[in-house]
Amino acid sequence: MKFITVLITVFFLPGMLTLANAAPSQNAFDQVVQPYVGHHAFNGVVLVAKQGKIVMAKGYGSAQMSWNIANTAHTKFALASLSKPFTAHLIMQLVQAGRLKLSDTIDRYLPYLPKENASRITIDSLLGHRSGLPRQFAIEGWSQGKFDRLRDKKAYAIEIGKLTLMAPPGEQYSYTNLGYFLLGLVVEQVTELRFEQALKHYIFDPLGMSQTGTISNEGIIPELAQGYQFAPEGGYRRSSYRNMNLFWAAADLYASAGDLLKFDQALYSNKLLDKKHRRLLLSPESRYSWQLEPWTLPGIDVAKNTINWGGELPGISSFMVRFIDDNNTVIILSNDGLNEIEKRRLARQLASVLYDEDYKLTQLPLSLLLSKALYEGHLIRTIEQIKKDAQHYLVDKSIAQMGLQQMWDGDIHHAVAILALNVDLFPQSAAAYEHLSQALETSGSLQAALKSKQQ
Repeated sequence: MKFITVLITVFFLPGMLTLANAAPSQNAFDQVVQPYVGHHAFNGVVLVAKQGKIVMAKGYGSAQMSWNIANTAHTKFALASLSKPFTAHLIMQLVQAGRLKLSDTIDRYLPYLPKENASRITIDSLLGHRSGLPRQFAIEGWSQGKFDRLRDKKAYAIEIGKLTLMAPPGEQYSYTNLGYFLLGLVVEQVTELRFEQALKHYIFDPLGMSQTGTISNEGIIPELAQGYQFAPEGGYRRSSYRNMNLFWAAADLYASAGDLLKFDQALYSNKLLDKKHRRLLLSPESRYSWQLEPWTLPGIDVAKNTINWGGELPGISSFMVRFIDDNNTVIILSNDGLNEIEKRRLARQLASVLYDEDYKLTQLPLSLLLSKALYEGHLIRTIEQIKKDAQHYLVDKSIAQMGLQQMWDGDIHHAVAILALNVDLFPQSAAAYEHLSQALETSGSLQAALKSKQQ
């Protein structure tokens, strides 16, 4: 299968934002993205905005490989967990309107949940991932596909309510989709609207987000990019099926890059939330599915304050970072599953161009070489070559992330090879041995897994 890279000119959103003055050329940003595209590490859309104005918006590769339909700046992408900031925002709008309180326990809105947990879990703890709920893998039957066709959200919520909490609510941060699933039900109870309708009424329509909505198992969404993963034999395959009913308010939105910029800009204004409630939503203490952290950029002396969040599902990846002191934004939407470390690195490099047009990529990330090898079907041979000259590449945690991603995608043979290379590159890392042992155990090599754990 031949992968065709299509370069698209800047797409201007009607009636919205114009190209910024005194900004780097689109070509300067493109030079940063091209190594990722050329090595089959990135397929999707990039948008960069300076003070709310688009300076770069471009599609790369295919939205639908079967029909050779190009990604463009207005292609829609599944957002995965980048959906959570929208759910959090909607909850905060209801708090602002006096229709619920952050201190409310969820038994008030979801009386069918087991009382023992529901009477202790608050709206605040669900928003901030401090409810004590585990991740969805703890639900009996999840890994065996018991819920793959489930449509009854109430029945799924009851299963969530039965789970043993990992810690008392409010005490410990532990990221989980399950809390945001329950928040979707709270929204429906308070607004007397379907969650999808509530999002449209409270956020999408007021902001003119006409290219944003929710994904259903059966729905047909025009211009939605198909997700792709590396196939074990080389090339790509369509991403595996996932029951979006189970992700729902935690991860079932789609949007174009331009619509995400509209949401980003609303977070600087009182259009949807007043200053008090925006501060609550975006405070570093709340952690309501936003991460606040200073970013050190290549070639830039002073760290920049950022608010960022992203999401991943098989074959899908999203990321948005907001440089809040300067009102600058980088948005990355991928339909080939760009991993967390790769997309953060790419976002940093794009931001470096925004702040310093002379920035250039000085060292090729080793992970890009591995991506190309996976696509071309000669990973093992490439790994042997890498062992001789790894010092010529940028080597970081993205190697481990790639190996784990291949394991989650079911390509155990290549997962073991990548994670073994990671051990060679980071022989003092306990995490490297632990990741390799996980892959070996999954492959059935129990003795080798035990040996790796004992390193």
